[in-house]
Amino acid sequence: MKAFAFFAVCAFVCGAQAGVVQQDDDVVTRSSLLQTQLKVFIDYVDASLKPALYKTLEESSELTKKVANASEEVTEANNKFIYEIVEIVRQNERIYEAAKGIDVQECGVKTIDMSKRVAEAVEAANKCVVEKAADFEKKPVEVREKINEIVKLIDGNTLMAKKCVDEHTFLTSLTTAACLTRAKVSSDAAWASAPGNLKIVSLNMELDNLVKDMKACAAPKVFDGLRAEARQLTAEAKDCIYEKVLEQVKVSEQVTVPEVEEMKPVEGVEEVLKPQVE
Repeated sequence: MKAFAFFAVCAFVCGAQAGVVQQDDDVVTRSSLLQTQLKVFIDYVDASLKPALYKTLEESSELTKKVANASEEVTEANNKFIYEIVEIVRQNERIYEAAKGIDVQECGVKTIDMSKRVAEAVEAANKCVVEKAADFEKKPVEVREKINEIVKLIDGNTLMAKKCVDEHTFLTSLTTAACLTRAKVSSDAAWASAPGNLKIVSLNMELDNLVKDMKACAAPKVFDGLRAEARQLTAEAKDCIYEKVLEQVKVSEQVTVPEVEEMKPVEGVEEVLKPQVE
């Protein structure tokens, strides 16, 4: 009876020990498999998802720089219009110098008024450029914000997957596998919702239209009209100054000579001047 009991206990213990060994082997096998799956997931994130996201991030930043450069170039072109008008008006500079000392102020009144309107037109054009650029710049900023959110989510999924694998046991194998799957599916969904390279391509196409719109802020008809007016008023001012100068010359040439009355002898002078006869 004792022998039977010994063998029974031995069989139970040995069987349990064999089960533990088998269980340990399964844990090692499953752990190795899960580690491999984790490595595949991390490689997928590091080699595919993140590089694509970072590339889009860089392209959106580059797009913002392009908008700033385009805005600066158009604004500079608008400002050059002021200098162009100044050069037109300065054609009368020598004439004004020649007319120094002559009141020719009224000749340039219209030109001064026109110059003010030129400055106002350029200011309005530059304001238009700033507004259009600001509206467009919101788009690449939104792209960057979205990408940063996605990168943060994917990093969170990676940490979660590592934690699941690190805490893996025989009893949690299925849970760990599900955790890895969840991390990958979540990351894929995040990537699918991301504004990818196609979005950047479309924004680059929009940028071309934006530059055209910013150039249109200068209102070619308005600028062309002011340019023509500047030339006309400059010519009129020139004629006006010439007339003022000629008038002054004529006045200078008119020298009035006072009339000289015929000299008459003073009464009694002849008597005084007669020689005395002794």
